[in-house]
Amino acid sequence: MRKRDPIFWAATAIFVLSLVLGGTVHESALLLMAFSYLLRPTLYALGLARRYADERQLTIQFRSGNIAFTILVTGIMILAADREIRGEPADAFYALLCIGLAAKALANRLLGKDWRPTGITIVLAVAALMTLFGLIEEGLSFGGFMHSLPGLLLAVIGVTGFRYPRIAGILTAAAACFAIYFFQLFTLRQLPTFLLLAVPLFIAAICLYFGKESDEAPRPAA
Repeated sequence: MRKRDPIFWAATAIFVLSLVLGGTVHESALLLMAFSYLLRPTLYALGLARRYADERQLTIQFRSGNIAFTILVTGIMILAADREIRGEPADAFYALLCIGLAAKALANRLLGKDWRPTGITIVLAVAALMTLFGLIEEGLSFGGFMHSLPGLLLAVIGVTGFRYPRIAGILTAAAACFAIYFFQLFTLRQLPTFLLLAVPLFIAAICLYFGKESDEAPRPAA
């Protein structure tokens, strides 16, 4: 039987708290139960509680996490397709799908701790998506070019990061702030866009500005 460690007791406290709040405040507080279950794998993934797990437990958590993520993504895709077939909007499912995939891709890059190249990659990826969506919405036309122009400008900032990473970091943060103001991403309705656009750009800005030269991969000798 697994020894009861501090993570177990913290998860138990969250579980009890969700029951109390769900019964006295609002039933939606029962959703906190999910945090009680996710606490241990999250701490393991962040490297904050490795002393409470051996290699076997870490391997199991890694494999089960990937399996669960694949099943979740597949389920969201099926539900979205079902909504579309019935002629109902599936925007919420598409938003969840994009956020999940973006979070996994972002985590994979950040866990590599190659900060400045990661910042450049994030900026260029966001720029590519903005450009693509602009062209899809308006097609290959002048209107499509205008809609994709912000993405093209962001791509220029990303390329600047190869030579001037700190300047690119400042410009990326400014672009994120402008997007929040222009698209009103501070509203709850715009939360998915905020998570897909502003958050990655802020993370990229931090990577570009604070990343050290030693974090970058060594260049091959001439």
